[in-house]
Amino acid sequence: MSRLQKLFLLTVVLSTNKAVFQSIGLPEDDLVQEGDLMLGFLFPLSTAEVGRTCGSRVRGFAVQGAQSALYLIDKINKDPNILPNLTLGYAILNDCGRGKVALTRTTRLTPVMGCVRTSCSGGLVPRPFYDVAAVIGPHSSANAILVSTLLSAHHVPQVSYTASSDSLSDKTKYDYFSRVVPPDKYQTEAMVELVDFYGWSYISTLHTEGNYGSTAIRNVNRNAKRRGICIAYAKEVTRDSTEEDFDEIVRALRFFGKARAVVLFLNTFHVTRLLAAITRKNAVGEFIWIGSEAFTRGAFTGLEPAALGAFSMEIPSARVPGFEEFYAKQRPWSGYKGPWYGEFYREDFACSNNSTCDCLYPSITDIPSFHWSHWPSKVMDSVNTIALGLHALISDHCPDHNGSRSVLKLCINGPRLLRYIRNVSFDGYSAKTIALDDNGDLIGGYVIKQVRLADNGEYTHDVIGKWNRLSVGVELDLTQIKWHAKKTNDNLSVIPESVCAKPCAVGEYYIQREVRCCWDCRRCRSNERLNDDVTGCTECDPFTWPDDVNYTTCVRIPATYMRWEDPIGIGLAVLGSAGFLSTLFVMWLFIENRNRKVIKGSSRELSSVIIIGLFIAFMTAIAFIYEPTNSSCYITFFGFNISIAAIFAPLFIKTNRVYRLFAAAERCQLRVTLTSNGTQMIFVAVAIFIQVIMSTFTLLFYPPRAQLNTPVVTERYVELQCDLQLEALLIPLSFNILLLLLCAVFGFLTRQLPDNFNESWYIFISVVTTIFIWIAFLPTYLVAFYAYHKAALLSLALVLNASVTLLCLFVPKLYAVYWIDEKNIKVSNFNNLDFKDREISRTSSLKTTDISVIKVEMEPPQDSSTTDIDMST
Repeated sequence: MSRLQKLFLLTVVLSTNKAVFQSIGLPEDDLVQEGDLMLGFLFPLSTAEVGRTCGSRVRGFAVQGAQSALYLIDKINKDPNILPNLTLGYAILNDCGRGKVALTRTTRLTPVMGCVRTSCSGGLVPRPFYDVAAVIGPHSSANAILVSTLLSAHHVPQVSYTASSDSLSDKTKYDYFSRVVPPDKYQTEAMVELVDFYGWSYISTLHTEGNYGSTAIRNVNRNAKRRGICIAYAKEVTRDSTEEDFDEIVRALRFFGKARAVVLFLNTFHVTRLLAAITRKNAVGEFIWIGSEAFTRGAFTGLEPAALGAFSMEIPSARVPGFEEFYAKQRPWSGYKGPWYGEFYREDFACSNNSTCDCLYPSITDIPSFHWSHWPSKVMDSVNTIALGLHALISDHCPDHNGSRSVLKLCINGPRLLRYIRNVSFDGYSAKTIALDDNGDLIGGYVIKQVRLADNGEYTHDVIGKWNRLSVGVELDLTQIKWHAKKTNDNLSVIPESVCAKPCAVGEYYIQREVRCCWDCRRCRSNERLNDDVTGCTECDPFTWPDDVNYTTCVRIPATYMRWEDPIGIGLAVLGSAGFLSTLFVMWLFIENRNRKVIKGSSRELSSVIIIGLFIAFMTAIAFIYEPTNSSCYITFFGFNISIAAIFAPLFIKTNRVYRLFAAAERCQLRVTLTSNGTQMIFVAVAIFIQVIMSTFTLLFYPPRAQLNTPVVTERYVELQCDLQLEALLIPLSFNILLLLLCAVFGFLTRQLPDNFNESWYIFISVVTTIFIWIAFLPTYLVAFYAYHKAALLSLALVLNASVTLLCLFVPKLYAVYWIDEKNIKVSNFNNLDFKDREISRTSSLKTTDISVIKVEMEPPQDSSTTDIDMST
């Protein structure tokens, strides 16, 4: 059996046993006015003090509530449209804000078998009893739960003006309870919606022990979970919590410092102590308070800096001008009602005689510490709810009562009155419309207030929004909200954050921590996309890359290759085209001057093969700029190898021929074989054919295919390249290098021939320059990382090789054609050759066609020295 059930049974037993129910320490301060119909009231008029049932001081806000009841009852009694010909009476009882006192007082409002207010058998002291139609109060949910249990047992309707606990909506236990305020479940929903509105996903909660706080915080947790909001720290504050306990709460809140938003379901006393601890610990401005309706102006008076920026929910209330005028005129010595009012008046006026008080403050509202409570409008709505319910009930069931109390007593009963109370609807004092649902809860909402600092330096508690259970979401006047929390750069418009972790940036995935709202962000590798659930990464397929928008899909990477519009492509195209046109021009000049002695004596057939090789080299260099395809890869591969062979095979044959001729002359050999033009062309064809065969077999084993390649998988770079393996390059290139080296060797051996044969010198210069180019090219090509650069290197190498050959071999001949008079060119035979300062005498009939010397004598204007240029046929 619960403590509450035991207490209820004890109360019933005591009240039905005709026992004396007189509590020690309870003041006999009931304020009673008889009437045709009676209403009972429970107000916490006295303070609750440690060691005493009721304190000596009077609560100002409760006094205002009690006086508002008197004001409205008097107004109703004068209104002919409400309960005509009937007067409302009242019994106002002081519950001192304590549950046991409230329960004790309630026994005076419930009928007791065998004992009434005026008489009691057995000579016992009579227990006061007020035959009321309904009860208004008490103010707190905990007290209302105790009182409602007793009243429901006696079928006495009850209407509370401030009790908001969700437990009171349980009509299996508190079926006669109603209220003109919404239950806390809607307040918690409004608070969580406010938290969600600002994106505060990581919060802390503090609540007062007991039904009020524990039930509300369960609703907060449920609503927060539904909206994805996490609770970092939750603490229940007990009645006995000390300053050290509150200091520890502040330390815990700081430990979970990212949860800057703190939801408070504390009573007013605990709110005050919390703000005091915040001030002591120098934590002012570190948190954003979202308080319940207990976060009132009185709770933070004197602690305004600690409360600055706080939000609070407040049940809608309004000031009633007629009542305020009535209240301001009240005096403890003239017409006041209630034994507690005079004490309250004298305490606040700080005087002991009437004349002094009257001189200091003409009205109680002039006291500096005075402020209007929100209770009067809610108390008046409670009175109206019952009065209008009684009016409707009497009109329907006993309109002909004629003021008979016995008729009214038979007509009015608890179940019937309860139905009428819950069906009333009227324009209220605290809200536009007062209407109750089936559970007796107000169909309404809350106003949202914020503690602000006005421009004049005063602290205000102003309405900045509202929430209604029939609407969707909170409605805020964003222009009126000011932020005073730290870490906002003193900008009152910057919304502070209360999150455990910020959303991950685009391209980052979540690593969940133990708390749902907390996570770490990690960026995917550059070639990975986010999974659909954004909790990991998946590597993109080859040659694709995460999209730049949200990194959730992979898109194909545009292939990179040497293009015409690229700076390198433009440069190579210009050089290749210039070389091609220059070769074409040289070829035309050779054809044009084919019968000149210099051209005829330069082995036209071999020169033609070299020119063809130059054409192939320059065209191949340009072909490297085209988009790689299988066909272009074959063309560039063949062109590269064949062009080099076509250039250096004739040069090798030419230098070898010259060397053999002079070597034979030195040995006095009369005839040298295989030196005819036809034989030389066969040798050249064989050399080029060998290169063709080597290139062909290389293609069979290492075919160059156009394919995509990603040099570095974590870079957004895809090459379209000719997949030329190193073996495919080196095998044909080795033969070309062999030709090049042979040319260099024979060019070196013939470098000191007589001046008439100094073409070997130009060949030697050309070959040596080419070797230097290849010495620089090969290492660079081998270490080049990107195919783009490799293709550019191959193209540039061809252009340079061909250009050097063109300049070193053909420009001197053209110079001789156009700048040396052919009359100065004479042909001398082998007898004239001066080889190593020795005179070679003719000892046999050597045909002049085997070796002929074209001696070009240039006679300058000042002397007759000659310049000999050798062109062996």
